[in-house]
Amino acid sequence: FIQGSDFPKGKPDNVVSIDDIKKWKREELKEKVSVALQLDWAALAALAIEDDISKDKSIMKSIKDHLFSYLAFFIAIFLWLLLRTM
Repeated sequence: FIQGSDFPKGKPDNVVSIDDIKKWKREELKEKVSVALQLDWAALAALAIEDDISKDKSIMKSIKDHLFSYLAFFIAIFLWLLLRTM
């Protein structure tokens, strides 16, 4: 049940709230996952973020490398359309 649910006669035994589930999951993770594994996971997550940033940079480099081609293409289309309207 969501936060703020009201049980006038008391909460039944088989009913849990989302907050209870989150609390159980945090406690379970703390018990099962070693500190070394948690540190390795944090390092791996940081590498994934760095890889996304470097991928974005390579896309921008590709666009800059071909900028003249893109501009020439759009200018050629513009001129062709201009000539077609005359």
